[in-house]
Amino acid sequence: MAGHPSHPRGRAWPAGPALGAALVLGACGHGLCEAATPAADISTQLVGSWPDRDRLQVTVGCPPGDECGFLDGPVSGPGVRSLHIGTVLRPAAVQVTVTEVDTGRVRVDRPLRLDYEPVGPQTECTGAARAVAAVLPP
Repeated sequence: MAGHPSHPRGRAWPAGPALGAALVLGACGHGLCEAATPAADISTQLVGSWPDRDRLQVTVGCPPGDECGFLDGPVSGPGVRSLHIGTVLRPAAVQVTVTEVDTGRVRVDRPLRLDYEPVGPQTECTGAARAVAAVLPP
């Protein structure tokens, strides 16, 4: 490999990658963050005086037109237990639909705002989190 005419052989190339890495790492004032974000857990449950919870089905999905980054959603389950869904995007809200199993009548269909709290160790860039969506009766 020949070096640039004004540089001795091999001296121009080693500085290039090192200088590029130093510029990238120093551009923000701290090191780069990892590309992988730990998933946040969103727990959804019926709270308050819901009658006949065992006859209700809860579905948790993304509000229309939003991106939610769900790993396994939307999810549905009986109204007697909490539903869990994982996300890497940490949406500001989830769409919750509560339906009567016997009749198909929709009791609730609305977005619920989420507040995330950190779980476990956190770094400058990221860390695991959770949010609870409490569904009150209409």
